[in-house]
Amino acid sequence: MPENAASTGAMQSAALDFIVDGSLSFQSPLPLELLTLWRGKCREGLLPRRSDFDWTELSPHFGQLCVVEVMPSREDLRYRLIGSRIVEVVGRDMTGRLVSETLPPAALAVYFELMDSPRPLRTHGRLHWRGKNFIRHETLLLPLAEDGRTVDQFLLEMAFLS
Repeated sequence: MPENAASTGAMQSAALDFIVDGSLSFQSPLPLELLTLWRGKCREGLLPRRSDFDWTELSPHFGQLCVVEVMPSREDLRYRLIGSRIVEVVGRDMTGRLVSETLPPAALAVYFELMDSPRPLRTHGRLHWRGKNFIRHETLLLPLAEDGRTVDQFLLEMAFLS
């Protein structure tokens, strides 16, 4: 399975408004269910393709899902789908926008690291960047690859905690 055991520690930087945590210790059950589904789609050490997921099996996650595609230059990413629950809580629909337009470079670097060393990753924190410090989130980032090796998309689930 494409997971890097060396990157299981937590990291927080002043440039990040969230904690990067490779432990995959989720409080919310939905990201854990999606992680189990993703792992089941990994075959012979290869990453799953987006087409490996049947949308009916993803239906419990719809409002909290996000699909991010890697741009051909591999220097940026674009939000292809933002779930309605994410838009509602965050207060902004970023569908079609570049990740570099919405997140600081340090956050974009997390995606680049996962492109180089594909594995599932958990981030968590508060929505400081939207002025909503009272809302906590945890996000699962899952790399996808049409060829099984070269990350070309990410499937994310953003769960909001009380």
